[in-house]
Amino acid sequence: MRLGLQTAGFAHAVILNTGAQTISQSLGKAIAEEMPGIVQKLLTQCGGSFDDINMVRVCVGPGGFTSLRSGLAYGQGLSRALNIPLESTSLFHLVTDNDDQLLGFSQGGKDMIVARPTREGFLEEPHLVVEPPMGVFLINEHPGLSPGAFFDRPCPMLPPKPLYVRPPDATPAARPPWLS
Repeated sequence: MRLGLQTAGFAHAVILNTGAQTISQSLGKAIAEEMPGIVQKLLTQCGGSFDDINMVRVCVGPGGFTSLRSGLAYGQGLSRALNIPLESTSLFHLVTDNDDQLLGFSQGGKDMIVARPTREGFLEEPHLVVEPPMGVFLINEHPGLSPGAFFDRPCPMLPPKPLYVRPPDATPAARPPWLS
């Protein structure tokens, strides 16, 4: 069985592919808290267990800080605990097999992250833009982003590093004066 953790973009879900069927369940706002229970529920529904999972695929983004970190951490933990491969893909790779196509993803309509995905990674690294460039194809509503299509495209084997829509805005804590 292949386990998919889609915590990028808007359609957060856990996806389980048995080879014969693909089932999924949406995640709510409490992604980190809900994910383990939903994985167990889907495994039980298919008559399987964690021992039956032979691969985990995570979506590295683009997306929000907390949702991406939750999906990546859980996926990496399962991969290590079960000693199975971890695959990493992106929303951009879920919608196209074409190299050199400029794709964009907008979160909340304020700004857009654009990239040129290839089969091996990115021709043009994902980056934030304020104004959409000419010729960009917006992927927000693409059918390839539905949970049922999560395993339809080959995986480019990206590093398991999150692609944030916006960089984290937290600042490191200042060193207390009494430690100096």
